[in-house]
Amino acid sequence: MSLASVLEDVVITTTVLFAGFYAFYSACCFWYFKKKKTFAVDRINDRDAPTISVIIPTYNEESVIARRIENFKSIEYPHGKLQIVIVDASTDSTAQIIEQMKGDDLDLILIREIQRGAGFNGAVMAGFNVSSGSVISITGADTEFERDALLQVVKYFSRENVGVVTGRMVIRNPQVLSGKLEKTYRDLYDFMRQRESLMDSCFDIKGELCAARREIVREILRKPGIAMGKGSVDTCFAFQSRMMGMRTVYEPQAVYYEDAPGLMRESFQQTVRRGQVHIEAMSEYKEMFFNRKLGAFGLVIAPAHLAMVIILPLVLGLQTLSLVSLFIIDPSNPLALTLIFLELLAIAMSRYVQAFAKIQICLIGAMGRLLLGRKTYGTGHTRLASTRRVQE
Repeated sequence: MSLASVLEDVVITTTVLFAGFYAFYSACCFWYFKKKKTFAVDRINDRDAPTISVIIPTYNEESVIARRIENFKSIEYPHGKLQIVIVDASTDSTAQIIEQMKGDDLDLILIREIQRGAGFNGAVMAGFNVSSGSVISITGADTEFERDALLQVVKYFSRENVGVVTGRMVIRNPQVLSGKLEKTYRDLYDFMRQRESLMDSCFDIKGELCAARREIVREILRKPGIAMGKGSVDTCFAFQSRMMGMRTVYEPQAVYYEDAPGLMRESFQQTVRRGQVHIEAMSEYKEMFFNRKLGAFGLVIAPAHLAMVIILPLVLGLQTLSLVSLFIIDPSNPLALTLIFLELLAIAMSRYVQAFAKIQICLIGAMGRLLLGRKTYGTGHTRLASTRRVQE
């Protein structure tokens, strides 16, 4: 058998595997979306609203921290039930700004870290230890919540089978290329999360607006890998919730705003780090994959994400490498010419394909960083200057 024939077989096999998986999983999501009733609850009243502690790890956020605190002061939430815990390791004036903005209108606690070595997970643990809320949320200094965002989140905790709730991200700067790609990716991401919520529980959450029952966060912080800086606490919310027999719900009405990185280079760096954190978090919960006790989450959703995050990017990489090699050794090969033309046309014509391709590249990069032993922001605060612009 010639090399060209072997490469053709590899190209065909990997293309069918990649396209077939996404076609199958999309069909599953559509089927559940049509068959299942919307998982909706009424807005909670002030008396029944749970106490909530929002933890914010910060590092040199003097350009945005005042805006963030003002955002919390404008949040609609019952008086006396919202607590803000800021864990700061800054070398700039972030802490001084926070101290100046303290007041009776907001229950705000500032913890000064002696050094950054504790990292993101250590900062969350420090915040958790002084927090008092029955619900814990973790967010960033560069994020802004819609006024009713927390009320939209906590209403689900009236149901005992809900352990985590996550919201919807709106990009503040969609006019830049990185913002356009991020917005497009979020559209795909939210489509999947909404349907997974109906199927069982959404697998992936966005840390900037998510909330978990206190006992869920406590169990995550007890994991040795988390204490060592692997993954991040918020990434594990959905996993721990389901392991404890509770669901994770996506609520599109719980809206928050964030800037995408202004430069494509920064956008790739951010996405690679997030991918690495996600893989590390998944490795801490290996027992959830193909776990029949976890229902559709363990048998369908978790294995599907294992494939999407680790297996399929490598399959696509092998397909691309084989396709290029086939074209090099046989430039007139009809299979190579057809697939290359179709893939380039799809990338040129569709923003969704562009965003999807970027994610696959970043996931391969994330796996490369893991193999090289590179650390993530689980062991240190990571910030991008272009996402910390001062709003008018």
